[in-house]
Order: sequence, then structure tokens, then C-alpha cells
Amino acid sequence: MLAKNEQIMLETSELSFTYDNKRIFNYPTIKCDRGQKLLIYGNSGHGKSTLLHLLAGILTPNHGQIFIDEVDITKLRYGKLDKYRGQKIGFVPQRLHLIHSLSVQDNILAACYFAKKKVNKERLHNISEELKITQLLDRKPQFLSLGEQQRVSIARAIINAPAVLLADEPTSSLDEKNSEKVMELLDRACHLDNTALLVVSHDDRIKRSIQLQISL
Repeated sequence: MLAKNEQIMLETSELSFTYDNKRIFNYPTIKCDRGQKLLIYGNSGHGKSTLLHLLAGILTPNHGQIFIDEVDITKLRYGKLDKYRGQKIGFVPQRLHLIHSLSVQDNILAACYFAKKKVNKERLHNISEELKITQLLDRKPQFLSLGEQQRVSIARAIINAPAVLLADEPTSSLDEKNSEKVMELLDRACHLDNTALLVVSHDDRIKRSIQLQISL
């Protein structure tokens, strides 16, 4: 059992995952405090995205513990895991997965629905202002630029004030200028709630933005 510490938002111990009993990923101990930024980097095929899906509770490890805000999510099952994930973990996927039939506002608030949390219109307003998407709330995602869609995805990830924000290759398809903008947005999003931010990427440019780093 890992020691309790209210400042530690994410911590892992002896984490491993196996694909088809052939590819084995053994991960180092990971620790990320409240308000801290951590970069997990390495080349493709080294298990970065797998790690992120483990930390998000989407995959289950073969061995080890994953504590999110002092709760071992590997011990949670079914509905309890879904609810806890929705309340405590914000996830910005590489593919944004916005629902084209819904407005931007409803895409963001869908995270509240799935986490069974009451909609906080004041928080929606504050996040929209912070990420500069207030004027986009009534639009459909397919009418937004890629950069605008990315802002919406970040807003959706933080609407429930998560303890941990996870981002999967957030700059991989972006040029230098837009890469810097996305990292600024993630940093701004974390400052709203003093959230722990963990980014996985093979993009060397991110190393300039995040001092704390782990190589896979």
C-alpha cells in the first residue's frame, strides 16, 4: 500500500501490462503531485499510449497499483470505476472524439452526464472564457478548426475539475506555433484547479515546456 499524501494526485507502483502474453511493458514508478506537470516520452512502440490508458482506467494492468487521489483504481469495478474516472480523471485523447450531432456546449457537458455530476454553468462559463471558446458554444464540432476542436476537447476534460489531467500526444500533428499554443492551453487548464498534468509524447518540443520527465 502506498503512503497517503494529499499532495500526490497520481502514483503508480510496479505497473506492468501484457499484450497476448508476448509484448510485456514494465513501467517505472510514477508520481505526480497537485499542480505538477510530468512528461512521459519515448519512441513509438514503447508503451506510452498503453500507459496512459492504464492510468485512465481504460485498460487493467496485469500487475501493480494505480492511485488517483489516494484511491487505487485497479480495485474499482464496472460502474464504480466509470464514476470515479469521470469525476477524477480528465482525458485529452490524440483523436478528439467529439460528437458531431451535439453542440460544443453539449459536448463539454456530456462529461458531467457520464460522471453523474450536476452541471455547473458558472464553471462552464469560466472555462470557456479561459480557453477562449465562449463564441463557439452553440456551434457543431465539424464547423470548427482543428485548433478550436482541441480547445473543446480540453474543456470537456476539465469540466468536472479532475484531480489528474492526461494528454495523449497533444502536439503530434501540429506545427511549432500551434504546438506551443496547445501546451499553453493545457497549462492554463491545470492552473484553474491546481490539477496534476501528465502528458505522453514522442515530440521533443514538449521537453521545453515540462521540466519533470520520464523516458520509456
